[in-house]
This record gives sequence, structure tokens and C-alpha cells, in this order.
Amino acid sequence: MSSALLTLKASLTRLLRQSPEHSSDALVIAYSGGVDSTVLLHCVKQIAQDLDLPPLFAFHVNHGLNKNAMLWQSHCATFCQTLNVPFASATVEVKPRPRQSLEAEARDQRYAALMAFCQEKNAALLLGQHEDDQLETLLLQLKRGAGPKGLSGMAESHWRDNVLLLRPMLNISQSEIHKYATDNNLNWVEDDSNKDTRFDRNFLRQQILPVLQQRWPQFATTASRSARLCQEQSFLLQEVITERLATLRTTTGALDVTRLNQFSYHWQKQLLRTWLEESGLKLPSSAVLDQIVNMLTANQDRQPLVQLDQYQIRRFQGNLKIVTPLLPAPETEVIVNENTPLSLSWWPVTFELTGSGGCTLIAGLPSIIIRPEGSDVSKPLKTWLKSWHVPPWERKNVPILFKESQPVAVILKDTVKMLYSSPKGIVVKLY
Repeated sequence: MSSALLTLKASLTRLLRQSPEHSSDALVIAYSGGVDSTVLLHCVKQIAQDLDLPPLFAFHVNHGLNKNAMLWQSHCATFCQTLNVPFASATVEVKPRPRQSLEAEARDQRYAALMAFCQEKNAALLLGQHEDDQLETLLLQLKRGAGPKGLSGMAESHWRDNVLLLRPMLNISQSEIHKYATDNNLNWVEDDSNKDTRFDRNFLRQQILPVLQQRWPQFATTASRSARLCQEQSFLLQEVITERLATLRTTTGALDVTRLNQFSYHWQKQLLRTWLEESGLKLPSSAVLDQIVNMLTANQDRQPLVQLDQYQIRRFQGNLKIVTPLLPAPETEVIVNENTPLSLSWWPVTFELTGSGGCTLIAGLPSIIIRPEGSDVSKPLKTWLKSWHVPPWERKNVPILFKESQPVAVILKDTVKMLYSSPKGIVVKLY
């Protein structure tokens, strides 16, 4: 048995044993047709019976970016037929978004197709990245100024979209992979775009790594060891962060500023970074993260704000919140028909009006004097909104229901404040 096959067998056995919580019905090989995934597929097929593995599938993603794309897909289907491994494929459309590279969009589309197939099969996904790929990843992370988490490189196993991803070849060098492919007379496809040094990975692969490995033949192996050490430290740090975040989170997912201020500056950054990431936000730069930290000690009468893409980080009533800005409220009145549910685009409610014969809705009246039912005094709307804990940045969007010229009700997100000036019989129901 070759060294590559022995290493892969040991790695896959260990990875599956370390993930007992995942009871997979199948294993899916991400199969591009290149030498790495070809060797992975061939090796796993050889050891499947010994390890009592679940059924194997090979899945190929056709990006349609190369004139030979259909030939590659056909090659993959034929090879799987010779191995008696079920083959499936998906064709994706790669259209980069603004400020996104073709390479990044192709990767996103590829993973989306792979995840969908694995979810359908309740399968774990095996990927063919190897030791030299790990070195490339580390160098690219160094270029970006990454911290310990980034310098952990690619994990041997992790979860993504409820799919277990496994990389059993991270301890196998590219030279070992080529030797295995040659010794076993395997055929694979060559993607000519891999020679295009305009792509960072190709530049490293073609011009940098050969020089490093000629000088230090074990460079990829020792770099992978550094990545594993960084992973261990990152895992330990994450355990502590998870415990501490649990003490800071409110029931709405915001962070308690008073408690957060009890931590050191460096811990605040770590906790905030994880909070943002777990909330689904893109990680901010170090400078933007410092702006968020500064919000923690801003004066109470301030309304600090940090913009993160389409979201805002705001502080209100002792909590740090992630806010999706509301659309501007209309400057003209909105007609509200009776017995017809109405959803507002600029205020997150759906409501229905009965017993009125129809009303109008107006926002942006902070100075109007109103008296809610159950109250003995009349005050400006802005004063009531403050007492009802409506955040300052939302107050201009709060809608007031009118019957002719008489204010009927103030519609908040979770309740309706009926007013003394409301005609009898009018009912406002929130959905």
C-alpha cells in the first residue's frame, strides 16, 4: 500500500472517529477531474470496504468558464463508471458581483452546489486539498495580515450549512499525490487557467513555492504544523469566547455594554469580532473594530453609529445592537382601508383596521400632542416615544393613525397605543 494511501486511510479513520455526532448516510467526493480529486476518489474507493464507509458519490461542478468544461465533465463521468462510483453533476452560472473576483464567485457557486447535494443525501463532503494547498493558504493569509484564526489555515474537519466537510489529504504532499496517480496509471484533466499567474494562488504555485521548497524541502510540512498549532490555540480561545459571550448577550441578541466594559481592550475586540461573525456579518477591519470598541465608552447622551455594509452598530439603553436601517417613511399620508391587512415597507408591522370606515396614516410628527388611553396627561409624541423605549433613530418612522383630523392610535412594533381622541368602535389589530 502506497504512503499516500496509508496516510489518507489513517486521516479519514481519525476524522470520522472525531465526528461521532455526524451520522452520515453517504460520503460525497468533490470531484473536479484534476489530479488531487482524482487521487482522493481512487484512494477512498480502495479503502471503503476496509473502513466500512457509507455509500460513495462523486459530484462534479461545471462552471462553464472553460471551452473544455463539457469534456471535463464527460471525463469525470467515465472515470466514475470505471470505479463503479455513482456520479452526479451540476452546472452553475458564474456572474461576479461588484468588487468580487471571478475566482471568488466561482468558489461560492461551487460550494453552494456541493452543499445542496450533500444536504439532499445527508452526506459528509470530502475535499482534495493537500499539504501544499495549506502552505498557499498560510502565505495568502500572511499577505492579508491575518491573526491566529486566519493562520490556522484550512481545518481538517468543520461544519458548513449543516454539512460536515473533511480534508483527509492535508498531510499528503503534492509530489506524493502525483506519484500515486502515476503509479496507478490514473488519468486526469489539466485546467489551463491554473497557469494564469494573475491569480494569487497560481502566482504562489508557479513562482514562489518552487523556490521555497528547493531551499527548504520540508517547508510545507513545517508550515502545516504551524497551522495546526494555531488551530489548537484558536479552538481554545473560541471556547472561552463562547462562555463569555453567553454572559453578555441579552434576550434580543444585543450585548450588555456595562458587562462588556469590564473586559480589557483586547478581550473586547475578540468578543465583538465573534459576536459580529455569529450574527452573520462580514468581519470588519481592525480600524472599524476600534470604532465599535470606542462606542462602549461614548457619553450617554450620544448616539454612536458604525456602518457595516447594510447594517448599523448602535448603542441604546446600555446595549450594543445590530440594526437594519428602516426605509424612509413617506412624506404624504397613506390611505388605510377597513378590513384589509396592511404591511408597511418603512415600519415592520402588518395591521388591520376595523370599525372606522377608513383612516389615514402619517409618520414624522414628533411634536404632535397626544394622550394615550390610561394616561392623565398630554405630551408631545417624541416624549411618549422616549418613555416607550423607541430608539431615537426609529422615531421619525413611527406611524400615527388619523380619522379625519383626529389622531386615533400610535402603531409601535409590538403594540398599538390607542388615544383618548380616538372615535369609539375603532380597533387596530397587529399581526
